[in-house]
Amino acid sequence: MNFLYQFSIDVYSASVVTGWIRHRFLANKSITIQFYLDDALLGESTANLLREDVKAQNLHPTGLCGFSFSLPDGFTKQLQNSHLRLVVKETDTALTTLAPEHLGLAPRAK
Repeated sequence: MNFLYQFSIDVYSASVVTGWIRHRFLANKSITIQFYLDDALLGESTANLLREDVKAQNLHPTGLCGFSFSLPDGFTKQLQNSHLRLVVKETDTALTTLAPEHLGLAPRAK
């Protein structure tokens, strides 16, 4: 469990990862998430998209905590023997690791 950040992954598909994140003690802090395929950086997304649902539940004061990251073409083939890691850029705090099984993919036989 991560005590500094509260987050949710709402969509994890072959083309996109979406969700929201907030710092538990610095609610208005803008957070950038980095996306790694194993150790290779795919890119990053700043969590500043409006999430009315998160605001309505009083989880974030402004609701500007959503993120969306487009995955590269052919991502599912690369993922079959790898893991997608989400990391907070400023702190290198690992949020979660998503495995091929999360997309309904079985790892390739070796």
